[in-house]
Amino acid sequence: MHLFHALEYIIVKDYILFIPAIFESIGIILIIFTLHSTLKASNTFFLIFSLLIAGSSFLMVNVGRYFSLEPYSLFFFALWFVAYVKRDKESSTHLWILGLLILINYKMCILLPFCILHDFITDKKTFSFKTTYTYLIPAWIIPFTMTLAYFASLPVFSYLKTIIAMFFLRSETSLNTNTLFTFSVSFYTQYLIQFEHPLVFIGLLSALFRLFLWINEKKVDTKYLIHYSLPVFVFFIMALLPPAPRGIMVIIPFSAVFSSLLLYEFTIRFSEYKYLIYISLILSLSYPIYILVENTYTKSSSGYSEVTDYINLNKVDTLYTTSSIGIQPYLSKTIVTPIVLEKDYASIPDSSFVLVDAEALANGWKSLPEGNCLISKSNPTASQVMLALENAEYAGLNFSEALKANKKISYLKNLQLCIIKKGD
Repeated sequence: MHLFHALEYIIVKDYILFIPAIFESIGIILIIFTLHSTLKASNTFFLIFSLLIAGSSFLMVNVGRYFSLEPYSLFFFALWFVAYVKRDKESSTHLWILGLLILINYKMCILLPFCILHDFITDKKTFSFKTTYTYLIPAWIIPFTMTLAYFASLPVFSYLKTIIAMFFLRSETSLNTNTLFTFSVSFYTQYLIQFEHPLVFIGLLSALFRLFLWINEKKVDTKYLIHYSLPVFVFFIMALLPPAPRGIMVIIPFSAVFSSLLLYEFTIRFSEYKYLIYISLILSLSYPIYILVENTYTKSSSGYSEVTDYINLNKVDTLYTTSSIGIQPYLSKTIVTPIVLEKDYASIPDSSFVLVDAEALANGWKSLPEGNCLISKSNPTASQVMLALENAEYAGLNFSEALKANKKISYLKNLQLCIIKKGD
């Protein structure tokens, strides 16, 4: 388990399921308020509307509900963005924050080349030791992670290798053995169109269109370049990595603000219909709410708490699971070890306790481990479409294949969590 996540689990375990949503909400608010203040979008209605679009996002709501690192990643991304927007030429605070952000989410290392490129365009810097050595500040995480790995008896270069290899190798857990770059623009485009408020995709397109106009006219507005180029940069760079919706999570607040800006200009032009437009936009929020109810809230019940009562009572030291570590907050001292690939099940010791979860079918498993069920509880959560889309990164699936994997789970008559003892 990641260091930051482990500390959070130890310190605030009793409230751990609320903490991700709080960090994520603060991150959304910081990004949207910063964008509205710097882009001079002062209309209160559209400020609130931006918050509602981002807050009701299918991706944001689901990420905030899970025991994962993404909410904290968004929070520190927001801190980095605020520090970067408000920096002066001598400031390096954003680079120190960037190092912490990369430590939490290694994929955020893509922001370092963005900083370099953006600074050299806007500040017209020339390459020299004096102007570039500050960009080495985030590298403090290298000796830090190496030291941690050494004391934890892990390979000292493992974290660095993960960062270097992420563009050129599929995830070690991926069923897809293709190497070099993937390109997942269609995955993210289909996701945004099918599961997010239409204005999210429109907002992203407006940023792309604005950048195209600046380039075509050879007149870049450097004051606002970061606001429009950053989400577009993240979208296309993340498309080079194995796809998962969480990869583009940080662009949702930006897209919400950009679409609100378009609508704000529209209401100015057609001011006589202003209140009609306001009412229509409020009613449009019923769409993301419908998506959430249909795909998340009606399938949100889980048997985790009941199943873990058995684990805690029997003082199980290690629990292997065919799903993620989402069960961890319910356990007292048990260590959760995910079995990501079906072939890895054979390598775990006999008599090990295994939590069999149908979510594995969305992760590329052809069938679930069989055995005498020591305890079984209903688990509709496994049929949530977001789990299938998130697992596409590990299973090497495209968008349509991930949806088919989700349907395969949904067709099961009994979606259950089952504790078995391997070999019994």
